[in-house]
Amino acid sequence: MIRFFLVIACLFGLAGCATGPVDGYPAHGADDGPEIVGSLFASDQAVMSDAAVQQALDGVVNMPENARIALLDLSPKTQAVRHYGWYYWRSEDYMDQQAQYFDALSTPLVTLPGVRRVVPMPSFTVTKEMTLSQIREAAVRLQIDQLVIYSLRSDIFYKWRFLSANEVRGYATCELALFDTRTGIMPYTSIVTHKEVVMQKSSQEGLAETEMRAEVAASEICLKKIAAGTADFVGRGGRHGQ
Repeated sequence: MIRFFLVIACLFGLAGCATGPVDGYPAHGADDGPEIVGSLFASDQAVMSDAAVQQALDGVVNMPENARIALLDLSPKTQAVRHYGWYYWRSEDYMDQQAQYFDALSTPLVTLPGVRRVVPMPSFTVTKEMTLSQIREAAVRLQIDQLVIYSLRSDIFYKWRFLSANEVRGYATCELALFDTRTGIMPYTSIVTHKEVVMQKSSQEGLAETEMRAEVAASEICLKKIAAGTADFVGRGGRHGQ
């Protein structure tokens, strides 16, 4: 008899669960109560007003004429340390590589008719601990209109069993954001990943040298691709193509 009552109780419990709300969250309907049009948190008001938020979301950022653009490299230095050691900045090959990376990213921008100049952001003006507001202020001190912030990461594939003995596959990923220093808005962002296959030049070339060539080749092509997209956006005056 006790077992019979337990079964009945379980059935009632299951029936009650079946008729309850599916997601279990008693949210109001779309038409219940007044519409919330601004922030209800005091801490948000101290950072950015509701009017400023609305203007930033609804407004359009136009590229200035004769724009002065700076490139800010926030890439991790793991690749440099891996290939050139802890004193990588003293390596001539490393310095030449950085110059090639800068040219790959800056050339599509500097050739635009509305760009006055493209320069690297001096390393002593920006640190990793700085906020976006502080980075913006540093760019303004240098009279920079647009700041191209980017981070490049690269490595090689280690699945050697799928590769031939003289083949190395490198890959690179670049993240980029265009930062308008006049408004503090980032009207354009992009992420590009590229893979590159490099063959060992000769038996005299060590594996480390082939790996470095694969990473550099992938990184340079990745930067060229992301620079082309950025230049297209800037060339359109800050408007996306239809």
